[in-house]
Amino acid sequence: MMELYRWKNCSAEPNPARLSWSIIKDISLICCGAQHTLFLTGDGTVLSCGQNSKGQLGRNSLEDQTKPGRVSGCRRAVSLSCGQDHCLLLSTTGDLYSWGAGGDGQLGVGHITSMIQTPSLLHFPVPVVQVACGNSHSLALTKAGDVFSWGSNSHGQLGLGRDVPLQPFPALVPSLTGIPVTLMAAGGTHSLFIALSGLVYCCGANKLGQLGLNRVDEKGRFNIVAVPSLKPLEVTAASCGAEHSVVLTKDGKVFTFGDGSHGQLGHCSAAGELVPREVQGIDEPVSQIACGSHHTLILGSLGHIWTFGSEVKGQSGSDGSTPALVQLPWATDGAATVPNELKIAAGWNTNFLYSPAESLTRDLTIRRFDEKKNTKVAGNGKKRS
Repeated sequence: MMELYRWKNCSAEPNPARLSWSIIKDISLICCGAQHTLFLTGDGTVLSCGQNSKGQLGRNSLEDQTKPGRVSGCRRAVSLSCGQDHCLLLSTTGDLYSWGAGGDGQLGVGHITSMIQTPSLLHFPVPVVQVACGNSHSLALTKAGDVFSWGSNSHGQLGLGRDVPLQPFPALVPSLTGIPVTLMAAGGTHSLFIALSGLVYCCGANKLGQLGLNRVDEKGRFNIVAVPSLKPLEVTAASCGAEHSVVLTKDGKVFTFGDGSHGQLGHCSAAGELVPREVQGIDEPVSQIACGSHHTLILGSLGHIWTFGSEVKGQSGSDGSTPALVQLPWATDGAATVPNELKIAAGWNTNFLYSPAESLTRDLTIRRFDEKKNTKVAGNGKKRS
């Protein structure tokens, strides 16, 4: 049995509070859209809950659901990604499915449709190995090393140039051909691509510096370019919010850039950054990063979690722009054991922390907290045959 807990946003209940439902499966991945959540179980089943006005729960209905239920008609999954109101599912065989909102072509089914309520199979020449979703655009990396994009190209986020306002089916991104892309991240209307060398490439919205190019582009960056300032940092991971970006380096440091108006860059101010700037006040090497729409979540190698950005209000006076340490049992009680294999996930306004069963209790436990939780200020295509 898997139990779910939430930190409420008041000092009267600083500890995790049990929710009214539980999941009877181990969870290996959680991803969030604007107001919906997907859970990938250890056996490849996908569960969904939340808002469903665009069919984003994949349950062949438009009813909102407060409890997780199984997504209809899809094969065993190994990965998931959520956009604002659409979803991608990657199967064990490298097949890719999409469902939810489709008004901007983000489902990649070849035509514009307001929504699809159950998973629809997309066609690629070779198996897909990784996926990412922005608000209304989608990215896929194939086993052959090619990057495909589709959906809205309003700010150049597809990397297909100015002549493509909208792409209704997966299209090869020619500028990345021959570049060994290993990881992708999609923000509201911008995209980042990490190469094997650690070099980062980007495209899309850059009005607030979210591409890290030391300049702004009012209408967006429609062609793929490298981010020069990140070249010497050996970037290993990236995550994007609505208008900000976060990268993690090989030595466990975190750099942020873009919009800082909500404090989501973690630099003790609401100022934006046009070039990547290191976040200070994190007391241990960082192992994972995750972005919500206007906030950032950081997991340290010793099991501590910091958060900063929109509506993060700490009991010690954090204004949201300073990294704040989440009060987990092992962060406040020296005798508490830090769970193994912790994972984090962030949605538009929600954060999740989860871990395999054996590392928490006899049952798999998952902990959920929202941005206002109690915190304290941290110390110094073709069909494949």
